[in-house]
Amino acid sequence: MTLFFYGVLHTLISLTCILFVAGSTGLNVSLAFLTVGLGTLVFHLLTKNKFAAVMGLSGSYIGGLVLVGSQYGVEYAAGGSVLAGIIYVLVGLLAKKYPKIIGSFPKYVLNTAVLLIALNLLPIGVNLIAGHEISAIIIIAVALVSYVSKKLNAYTLPIALIFGVLLATITGNLGTFTDFGTISLVFPKFNFEAFALIGVVAIAVAFETMGDITNCGMAQGIETDEHDLADALVANGAASVVSGAIGGIPLTSYSENVGLIYASKYTNPWAQVVTALIYIVLAFVPAVSGVVGMIPNYVFGAVLIFLFGMIGISSVCKIGESNDKNPSIMIAMLVTFYA
Repeated sequence: MTLFFYGVLHTLISLTCILFVAGSTGLNVSLAFLTVGLGTLVFHLLTKNKFAAVMGLSGSYIGGLVLVGSQYGVEYAAGGSVLAGIIYVLVGLLAKKYPKIIGSFPKYVLNTAVLLIALNLLPIGVNLIAGHEISAIIIIAVALVSYVSKKLNAYTLPIALIFGVLLATITGNLGTFTDFGTISLVFPKFNFEAFALIGVVAIAVAFETMGDITNCGMAQGIETDEHDLADALVANGAASVVSGAIGGIPLTSYSENVGLIYASKYTNPWAQVVTALIYIVLAFVPAVSGVVGMIPNYVFGAVLIFLFGMIGISSVCKIGESNDKNPSIMIAMLVTFYA
């Protein structure tokens, strides 16, 4: 029962970003749910269920996907997604053969990447609470009170979500039922533009993935090594290939779900397998996802702000614990990339 409970919770946590990216790229929501579910299963299969990660739609590719889709058609955008996945796999296989490539990056580099992820994701939560800032602050306060309580700590996120829904109900802010429609598969086509505008982005996003998986391992109490990160890159790439092959977009591990692991202390990777199965069911039962869609965005936004804050604080602590003597390099990276 606990496993199913956290599987549902991880679904709710990742839902907002999935809907956001799907809406931004014009991807059919039911298809988005199917690709996320299948991609997460592929990731867990190839990583032998070691990491408690949820795969979701990657927002890093939005610009290229929209541009290619509008100029050449969604088939070529899907083709770009397949190419991005293949590049991921190739980078991962290269790293498996030459693990020193990854090992040459100091720990503070990956920890800084995690911090950058949190800083870049934080505005998503801020945007979602626009117009409902007071309600969001109250929800975040409830989450903080729960988090510092030894008895309620493990239930911080469920408490925040349930409280947020009750608050929305009392204030009359629940959303309306939305029919997301049936699945519409798209088979990929390829051209140079899809490769240049979508595929090569995978090289840059690979560093984000390594940071995410490192953070996930930290949340689980696992010390990730070069082979773990290489396996994660291959698995992430394979998941993206599966997604693109049926018309989806590249997938990536979701940091907000890592934040849930930090907050709940529940680290069983089978919970994310349950999440994958739930998404597959949602893909074929749009009425269920329509009910979930009634939860106001500001409730999700408040929870996301809390989670991203958790991720950022954890990464800063890890950087502070590092024995590396190059803090100036870390600061320069932070300023350069975040700017």
